[in-house]
Order: sequence, then C-alpha cells, then structure tokens
Amino acid sequence: MARRSEQDQVNDVETRLREKFPSLPSEHVTAAVADAHKHFVTSTVRDYIALLVERRAAANLQPRFHGRG
Repeated sequence: MARRSEQDQVNDVETRLREKFPSLPSEHVTAAVADAHKHFVTSTVRDYIALLVERRAAANLQPRFHGRG
C-alpha cells in the first residue's frame, strides 16, 4: 500500500476538524491547522506529524470555558 504524502494527511486533518467544529468559519480551521503544521516544520521525525497537527489544532479550536468550578 502506498504511503500518502504528509500534505494529504494534513488536508485530511483539516477536513476532520471542519466536521468536528461546524460552527467555526472554515478559514479559522484552515489557519489553526496551518499554524499547528508550522510548529512542526523543523521536526526530523515526520511519521506522526499529521496526528500532532490534529491534536494541536483541535486544542486551539476548543472553546475556552472560564469560571468552571
């Protein structure tokens, strides 16, 4: 089975996050994914970049709940 490119995997992350956060503008999701991907640009091990991008972008897209107690 052929490996998919890192960019294809990151595109899939963006699609999943758009589905997970349908109330957010798609540009917001795109920006969060791009920002997360930039964070890992210098990583030498590339095997898990899409997973790490998804986790970081999703964390940045999560609503912040203040005053929970």
